[in-house]
Amino acid sequence: MFKENKNPPENNAGTVVFSKNGFVSVAKDKNQITDFISNDQYIEDGVTNQILKEIPFFKKFQPMRFFKQWKTIMRLNAYERKRQKLAENYIFSKPVFSEKYRKLIPAMNCISDLSLIEIQPNVTYGKK
Repeated sequence: MFKENKNPPENNAGTVVFSKNGFVSVAKDKNQITDFISNDQYIEDGVTNQILKEIPFFKKFQPMRFFKQWKTIMRLNAYERKRQKLAENYIFSKPVFSEKYRKLIPAMNCISDLSLIEIQPNVTYGKK
């Protein structure tokens, strides 16, 4: 009854299809958007892009944006490496010491409130 198709239909996901009316970019997934750009809009965008490329600010803007992103990522990675190294070497980051440290804090607070020497006015303490 039905003729079996030996060649299944091609999957055009992620490709751009050209026609006399414009360009269609086919979505890669079902949930993404398939976009259409008319020839007039494509030409207008190209001319605008060409004009902007001639202005010195816009000529340097895109490379500088990528450089700033790269610099930010490199600095963040360096910070994370240093933070990790400090966390590994910090004495209280070890579980054994952190349990003792928790008990030590209240004792240190009590000691700071103690008055060990009674200081009298008009008396010099130490060597003369």
